Amino acid sequence: MTRVLIVYANPAVTASPVPPLGAQRVRAVLAGAGCEARLTSPWLALDPAAELERALEEGVDLVGFSVRNIDDSLVVRGESGEGAIETRYYLPEVAALVDRVRARGIPVLAGGTAVSSAPAGVLRALGVRWGVAGPAEDLCWRLGRALASGTPFPEALPADPRVIDADAGDPDPAELRWSGQRWSSPPGPTPRSAAWLALARERGGRVPVWFSAGCDRRCRFCVEAGFLGGRVAVRPVEDTLDEIEGLHRRAGVRRFFLTGSELNVPDGRALAALMRGLAARGLDVDVGGVLPPAPVNAARLAAV
Repeated sequence: MTRVLIVYANPAVTASPVPPLGAQRVRAVLAGAGCEARLTSPWLALDPAAELERALEEGVDLVGFSVRNIDDSLVVRGESGEGAIETRYYLPEVAALVDRVRARGIPVLAGGTAVSSAPAGVLRALGVRWGVAGPAEDLCWRLGRALASGTPFPEALPADPRVIDADAGDPDPAELRWSGQRWSSPPGPTPRSAAWLALARERGGRVPVWFSAGCDRRCRFCVEAGFLGGRVAVRPVEDTLDEIEGLHRRAGVRRFFLTGSELNVPDGRALAALMRGLAARGLDVDVGGVLPPAPVNAARLAAV
């Protein structure tokens, strides 16, 4: 059985670090396709390199790096720092772990939002030839089936515009985005990791619950609408309520974050229904999320 290790390559472990929802979905897809797939989050450990080495010791045939942040910029409010704004470039930290994998002769495949935003450039910065851009659970399924049948990497990679070869340069953005629109993941149960749930509870952070997928906005700084064709798929409200209630009553979780690009797109009806449902069930919980300034409906905001 082909052994795949997914590395959540996000050095931005802030007060409320973002959990690896996408990487967990990819792991589940590869496992369902017949691979032995595991996930590790090395930056949760004090020594990320040592944590990765421990995961590699279990035996790995392919390592996938899910790279979230290229860089970050934070307002410095303390006495230390070079100025009012502190910037941090994350790719060198990820590249250092990539080098450890390559030193063992294990092939590497990179994906995640960083690769989706600047495919060939990010791959070159990491020292990785092969990458996947955009939403690609369907592509990973085909990759997993090929690996499980004995096809070696990279020959197992499907013929798809979302497969990026850094040696070939940047892909055609129009073709890349069109390929992502052919398939989009329907909202379902939130991928859940015990380690990340425990971290959120320990720090008093918000526990994510999947609310919707996709966005119909046209923000110039965002790639999601282009990849998914401007479509929005909202998870059934009762399913979201059931998950929140279960986490609250069984695990004592009180603070939640609704995952979705914009909670009040396309029109905010689902968000209003969710808020009314929380009240009807008598759930004393703190629910947060992201709402754009438009569209705004007074009756739906009142529900919030």
